[in-house]
Amino acid sequence: MGDAEATNSIGKSTLLMIVDFVFGGNDLLKLNTDIITELGDHSYQFCFEFDHKKYFFSRHTNKSKTVYVCDKYYNELYAISLEEYTHKLKKLYKIPNECLTFRSIVSLFARIWQRENLDVSRPLHLSPARKSIECVDFALKIFNTFDGIAQLSEKLKILKDEKSQIKSAFDASIVPKITKTKYNQNSAELTDITSKMDHIQENLEKYAINVNSLLSEKTVELKEAKDHLLNELERQSVRLKRIDRDLSQNRHLASISFEPVVELFPEINVKKLQKIEQFHFQISEILSDDLSNERSELLEATEVLKDELQEINEEIEKQIRLEKHAAPKPIAEAIFSRALELFKKDQKLQSENSFYERNSFINEQIKRTKKDYTDEKSYSLELVEAAINTCIDTLVDTIYGPKRQRPFLDLSESKYSYATVEDTGTGKAYMNLVLFDLAMFKLTNLPLLIHDSLLFKNIENNGVSGVIPFYEDDEKQSFVSIDEIEKYGQATEKKLLENCILKLSNASVLFTRDWRKS
Repeated sequence: MGDAEATNSIGKSTLLMIVDFVFGGNDLLKLNTDIITELGDHSYQFCFEFDHKKYFFSRHTNKSKTVYVCDKYYNELYAISLEEYTHKLKKLYKIPNECLTFRSIVSLFARIWQRENLDVSRPLHLSPARKSIECVDFALKIFNTFDGIAQLSEKLKILKDEKSQIKSAFDASIVPKITKTKYNQNSAELTDITSKMDHIQENLEKYAINVNSLLSEKTVELKEAKDHLLNELERQSVRLKRIDRDLSQNRHLASISFEPVVELFPEINVKKLQKIEQFHFQISEILSDDLSNERSELLEATEVLKDELQEINEEIEKQIRLEKHAAPKPIAEAIFSRALELFKKDQKLQSENSFYERNSFINEQIKRTKKDYTDEKSYSLELVEAAINTCIDTLVDTIYGPKRQRPFLDLSESKYSYATVEDTGTGKAYMNLVLFDLAMFKLTNLPLLIHDSLLFKNIENNGVSGVIPFYEDDEKQSFVSIDEIEKYGQATEKKLLENCILKLSNASVLFTRDWRKS
């Protein structure tokens, strides 16, 4: 507690920083460097009491990552890490939140001068750099409504990782990426392969006696493929001839002369004819370009077809040689070769379809999980938002009455806002921040609240008087720095004096050494 003159630099904010340090914070060492400069490295000794049992600890400024467990005389017994210490505090305070550490819960609500969590319009921001979506998620976590969302988020991550792996397989050409049409074609071909494999198995003895039927089957397939290629080549040839003819006609159109027309009709408008012909010529040039491009594509496609035809001709010759020289040993080789060929093709098509099915399934699962995630998060946000706003309404009604404007928290999936409509005054803004923290203090497992005097200096006197009683809680702790208490009325002054732990003034500063004037 400060004095009646509201004297600055006597240690009020520093004491709250030390309290935060006791609860595992580090801002004392980052923001109050003058303490180490003036006093050197030192330690703080402190005691907690839970269920009538006392726990003694000490923490050194030069060994801040370590906390020492002590006896009741503060003799250091053994060291534990800062993480172990804050985990122990979480257990002692019986905080069930699995998604949050002890520090992530309490740090936001230590509103102390110089810390970065004093933005009155963004009460969920621990620092300006914190992303809004992280702040929204924090609100859900501290209300214990994030478990289902976290599970869906993890499921979505696993699905996206698998989708990424499948994409990598496609990109690396480990397996081709096929369309729905190709998938259906593969399915039909797989049915045909199964039928052929069954046929080979059922007639193995027959094929062993007469391999020619097996070889002939393959030859027939090759000849059918050859006929298809020849037909395609013929079709391409017809198209090429038609394009060549059209190109020739276009060149002829470009060279038309009007002299014979003038001889027959001397009075004809030659310039107009030339303009019309110029238009025809331009159209002819465009058509010629299109035809030339199409001709190039056809020539390229024709070369590909010729290459494929050459390969099939070689296969046919190979099959004919096998048929002519079929013997007991080639019989077995032919049967095995045909079965192996079908098996390899079956495996290839099965792999393509399997990847297609898995990729389609993953895409559908991602779509469904995203919807479930959005629905679950929206529902949880509505509950949390309603709880906080209802609690703030109750506080405002108690402090000011029902006609007073009150702030409203609006939570969405990735951002939030908090303000009072049509009231942007400084005092109202700081009161809104206090109201928000008190609502969270009342509704959640938040074990403690730390509010510095700068919050109250900007709030009207009757507002401070009305809000002070809400800091009292039989099961929770609140640490408040305040001065000029006389102006808040006798009842509030009495309550503050009854709960005062330390009173500071210009003549009685926090430390035994005063370096304000040095």
